[in-house]
Amino acid sequence: TIAPGHSSTDFSASFDPVTTPTTYAYTPIALINSTTPLPGAAPAAADGKYYIEVPSISLNGSDQLNITTGTNVILKVTSTVNAISVTGNGGINIATDSTLKIYTDGDIAIGGNGVSNGGSTLGTANQPIDFQIWGTKTSGTQNIAIAGNGVLSAIVYAPQGAVTINGNGDVMGSVVADTIRLTGNANFHYDESLADFGDGNPYRVAAWRELTTADDRTTACTAIGSTMDF
Repeated sequence: TIAPGHSSTDFSASFDPVTTPTTYAYTPIALINSTTPLPGAAPAAADGKYYIEVPSISLNGSDQLNITTGTNVILKVTSTVNAISVTGNGGINIATDSTLKIYTDGDIAIGGNGVSNGGSTLGTANQPIDFQIWGTKTSGTQNIAIAGNGVLSAIVYAPQGAVTINGNGDVMGSVVADTIRLTGNANFHYDESLADFGDGNPYRVAAWRELTTADDRTTACTAIGSTMDF
């Protein structure tokens, strides 16, 4: 319990912008709009990862973007408007022992079957570090909407992002954005495996208490003069 008059709510800080990695060359491929495994024919860079550039990703109907087992894919999406759109029964599937990092300053709308990072249960899902979305927009608003397929395990970092996460199960990982909204029946859990993630970050989670009831959330919101949309 914090004694009255011994807390402050006027702290302000800017999130550091993020840029797309440029150490290695990207292999350009056409628009992804059908059942497409990655990295496909793209060659591995010297660090063993696959750097791929696409103008946009559009998955609808039964289209799937599948990340092949045992590969680490860095995906640069260049569209500044609708970078990623997943609808219908479309989805993104990240195989076990694989990783996918997406860099874009365009809007992202992942619906349909959403993202399956290793599996659709807590027991089969990969660690959230294996699926990362990095929003590179530096001004204005970057809309990012993600739906989970049972379990969504991910990291989202988007300083200009208006992030909406819609899940019918468990969402685990971390989200940094300008605004964050959880909808549906999603339960969000910060994943302790991320405690040492990242370099040069002056602020880290030291301790937390889950707000598991409506009364808990109301009390917390009143204390900080804010609202939570669950």
